[in-house]
Amino acid sequence: MPPNPAVTPEGVRDGNPAAIAGLIDRRGGAVLAYCAAICPPDLVERAAAEAFARFRAAVVAADSPYDLNPEVALLAATRQSAAWLARVAPPAPTVTKLLRRKEDPLQHVPTLLVARANGELSAPDVQRLTQLLEKSPQAREVQASFRRAEEAYRDDATPRVPPGTHAVLAAAMAAAAPIAPAVDAVEAPAPNGSPASPAAVVS
Repeated sequence: MPPNPAVTPEGVRDGNPAAIAGLIDRRGGAVLAYCAAICPPDLVERAAAEAFARFRAAVVAADSPYDLNPEVALLAATRQSAAWLARVAPPAPTVTKLLRRKEDPLQHVPTLLVARANGELSAPDVQRLTQLLEKSPQAREVQASFRRAEEAYRDDATPRVPPGTHAVLAAAMAAAAPIAPAVDAVEAPAPNGSPASPAAVVS
């Protein structure tokens, strides 16, 4: 799909409907494909909506919307949202584990994998994750699902977003931050008289 000129950093920051719709048209299928590889079917749409909401919140929080690498930020938001709603099935508990009532460390594997992928994992947690992956077949299954998700996200053949889901994702983006009031567009000259050229958020 060619870049949509309506999708600009300012448009996403301000909650411009055309910018939001254009971004979802462009990357919604990839985000949904990632979430579908990680989350239960009933949570895929919710995870994708959370991803787009997090992305717009990050754009709004930046000092300038141009300070953000949009593709890196959207992928990071997608990873985090999918991990947040992933359901990891623990192995069947033994009587000893039931009696101890200890938290299953497998539940932390999605978050640890995402933090590692985003370059945010501390050295102790890297060791913790490595040990979990070495010892637990279930943890390795989770890791495999995230690998499939990364491949799905980058697949150019992702399907279009269904209209109903498109509306859900757009509503989540709009609700993530205040919407700037609409103003009449006035083209201001760039410094030294050179024309300004807005960059697309996601090409």
